[in-house]
Amino acid sequence: SMISTQRAYELNSKAIQTSDQMLQRLGQL
Repeated sequence: SMISTQRAYELNSKAIQTSDQMLQRLGQL
């Protein structure tokens, strides 16, 4: 279960990074 939790955390952090990048691009427009 530790591995699945770690994987979920990684996926979550990647999604947050992607949304942060999109927000930055929207702010630049």
